[in-house]
Parts: sequence; structure tokens; C-alpha cells
Amino acid sequence: MAESRLHESLAPRALFGFGLQLVLRLRGLVLIPIVVRALPPSEVGLLNLGNSFVGWLTPLLLLGINTGFALRVVHLTGPAVRPAVLSVLSFSTSVSLGGTILILAAVDHGLLGAAFAPLIPVLIPLGLLAIGTTTREVASVFPQVRQDLRFIGQNSILMDFGGVLLAIALVLGGFGAYGAILGPAVLSLAGATLAASYSLRHAEGPWSVDRAFLAHALRAALPVVPWALALWTLQSSDYFFVSYFRGTAAVAIYGLAYNLASPTLMAMAAMNLTYLPTCVEILGRGRLEFAKFIDNSTRLFALGGIAAVAFAVVAGPGMTTWFAGPGYAESGRLLPVVVSAYALLSLAQLQQFVPSAMTQDLSGAARAYAWAAGLNIMANFVLVPRYGYWGAAWATLGSYGLALLLLVRDVRALLPEMAWPKMIGRLTILTIASSGVALLLRPLATGPLAAVGLGLVSLILVAAFSVALRLITRNDLAGWRPIWR
Repeated sequence: MAESRLHESLAPRALFGFGLQLVLRLRGLVLIPIVVRALPPSEVGLLNLGNSFVGWLTPLLLLGINTGFALRVVHLTGPAVRPAVLSVLSFSTSVSLGGTILILAAVDHGLLGAAFAPLIPVLIPLGLLAIGTTTREVASVFPQVRQDLRFIGQNSILMDFGGVLLAIALVLGGFGAYGAILGPAVLSLAGATLAASYSLRHAEGPWSVDRAFLAHALRAALPVVPWALALWTLQSSDYFFVSYFRGTAAVAIYGLAYNLASPTLMAMAAMNLTYLPTCVEILGRGRLEFAKFIDNSTRLFALGGIAAVAFAVVAGPGMTTWFAGPGYAESGRLLPVVVSAYALLSLAQLQQFVPSAMTQDLSGAARAYAWAAGLNIMANFVLVPRYGYWGAAWATLGSYGLALLLLVRDVRALLPEMAWPKMIGRLTILTIASSGVALLLRPLATGPLAAVGLGLVSLILVAAFSVALRLITRNDLAGWRPIWR
């Protein structure tokens, strides 16, 4: 591999990943309008609650093995690869099957408390979805390490759009939230099977297990489990608070805001396919160049988050009412808070790549998310009974902010050459200015076309303010020119 090949190809590969995420997010544009009109809010809320439950169950079943697998298998070559892949796949499949059965039985018998009781009617599709999601995460590691973006894209589209189409058919066929969960579950299992087959087919070596590799992968993986659970607490536990104190119909309002805000995470999801190998390669050239790379990445992510918040302030209420109906207008008003939270989460996740590349030690990230998760739980206990989903949204925003601060503190100790925190003052000015202008524009966004048009105006203004504050430079624009050649 040429010295700069990986670095130079990051932008086009990231654009591929971003384009893939954009296509995958379009499934929500297909599914959500149908679901919110075909199902009562209580069942829509049950669907959101079920997805949140799977989000909690998945890290328990994974045991972080997907992360440990990725960190270790990248160093293997030749006949050592297939035994490693087979060992991890066999272990993960066994754990996901056994763990799912035990946890679903606990929910069914009321051992996890009243907050989980609404899930009992949909436990079977939730179990299938959890197994499919877990197996898919592990089986997709090897294609990602090989950077086979074509296979990743095709398999992702099959799982996501196939699951959406099957879910729509089942919902319209009268299966309600049960069918809306079962559709993605079936296609997730199919995609996991394809990814596992791909991994074993393309790996070299004998059809045997490598227990030593599995042990090494687990040692690298287990610290990720509390981190993943803390991250779930930050991202999804609030659904259970809202459900318990306000009912599943309130979860429908709250969940729609998060579904509409999820494109904020597209850039981060795209970078997950390519960013870590690039970080490792650039770190090999020296700490200063690596720090500069992290600075530029963080700055651009921050600008993207600020732009997304401005767009949500302007277009959120009008677009949401048109998209889901007047019964979900409150979701549009929640949207700027939720987008802000997701922007902070993306910045926090970006910082994780520094210890991943330098030390492979994610214990600092685990501690940061654990503290933030503790704050999130306490804030939800206090705020949700009084303020409902608004309290949950503000609790999440504050918790993500704490996670980012703690991660930045740890990363600066590890990489003191990093300079982007010095831009926080200018980023704050940009946030205040762009949000203020967006609030002035929002009363004019009375319909979907006006909302989108004025939202685009807000993005142009954010770009102009960024240039004025020297947060966007000519070098940024020049860096993207080779992509279009």
C-alpha cells in the first residue's frame, strides 16, 4: 500500500459511506408516514419502545466481541484468518441465542419490572431482531476490515429496504406493531447469514477454531460492554421513562423526533466504515499530523452539527406536521433539542477514534459514558414525571454534553498536540448566531415547501458565518476537489 493511499482515499470512501447512509435513511421516509397513519399512537410507541429494548439487548449479547474482533483480525494474514473468523462467529451466535432466550423469559415473567411489561405482546419478533442484529454486527466486521464497500452497501440495502417493505406489508395486513418489528427481524437474519457466508468464503485457512484468538478478542472486547450499555442508557433508556410515566402514546411523539433527527448521525455512521484504518495509517506518520487530522475532522463535524440544528429550528415543525400529520406536531418542536443532542454525540464518538488508534484502550470512553449515563438516569427520574418527553430530551442533551467534555479531557491528555478545543469560542458564537437567525425565520416556514426553502437558507447562512469566523477555509474546499475529478 502506498504511504498516502489510504489517507487520500478517505474522502471518496467516506462519501460512499455517507451516500449509503443517506439511501438507508430514506427507508424512514417510506415507513414512518405509513406506520403513523396505519397504527394508533400507542402501537407506534410500542414499536419505538421495542427498538429501544433491542438497542439495550444487543450490547449484552455482543459482549463487545465485534470491537475486539475488528481490533485483532486486522493484524492477521493468510491461513490464520478463517479459524479466527469461525471462532468469533460460533461464539457470538451461541451467546446471542442463549442470552436472548434467557432475557425474554425474564421479561415475560415480570422479572425486569413494570417498565418492560408493554413489550410482552411482541417478544418473539423482538428476540429475532436482537439475534439478527447481533449476528449481523459480528459477521459484518470482516467485510469492513477488507473495505469491501460494494458488499457492505448491497447487504445493507437488502436488510434495510427489504425489512421496510416486509414491515409495510405486515402492517397493512393487520399485524400492527408485531409485523412492523418482524419485517426487519427477518431481513436482519438474512443479512447476517449473507455476511457470515461472505466472511468464511473470503477468509483463508483451515475450517477450525482458534481459541487463543477468541480469548485475545474477548480481552479487548469486554471493556466495551459497560461502555456500550452506558451509551444505550444515554440513547434509549429515556424511552422507558417516558413510557412508564406518560404511556406508549407519548413514546410515539418522542420517538418520531428521534427518527427524524437520526440523519444527524449519518456522517458518523459513514466514517465508521473507513475512519479507524485511516487514523492508524496517519498516526504512523507522526503525532502532529494525526492531531491535525483529528482537529480538522472535529471542526467539520461541529460545523455540520450546527448547520443541522439551524435547519431543524427552521424546518422541523412545518416538515413534521406535513410528514406525520398534525397529531405529531410536538415532535417537530422537539426536533432542534434532539438534533443538538445527536450532534454532541457525534462529536463524542469522533473523539473515541484517538484512543482506538493510539492505545486500543477504550476504558476512558467507557468511564465518560458511564458518568453521562448516571446523569441521564437521575435527570430522567426528576424531569420526566413533571415535563414528560421534553424533560427526557433536555436530560439527554445535557448527558451527551457531559460525555463530550469528559472524552475531550481524556483525549487531550493522550494527544496534547490536538488544538481544536481552542475553536470552541468561535463555534459557540456560530451556534448562537445561526440559531438566532433560524428562530427569526421559523414563523415564515408555514408549509413544507417554505420550511425546506427557509431551512436551506439557514444552511447558507451557517456557511457564510463559518467563513466569516474563519471556521471554513480555502484549504477545506481544495481538499474536496480531487473527489470530483
